[in-house]
Amino acid sequence: MNDRVLYIGVDVHEKESDVAIYERDGELLQEKRLPTKRLLRFISSLEREQKHVGIESVGFIYPI
Repeated sequence: MNDRVLYIGVDVHEKESDVAIYERDGELLQEKRLPTKRLLRFISSLEREQKHVGIESVGFIYPI
């Protein structure tokens, strides 16, 4: 089951955010910049059973 895990790092900004997606072994699969308002839709679209997401601490994170 651990083979089905993605690790996702998000650098959140007000308008656009940077996303890095990694395999369990640390292999970088994708880097992407997208509108912050589309983060949830994008992460939900990734086809894996489990996703671990790390998001930096920012004051406007609650709407995300």
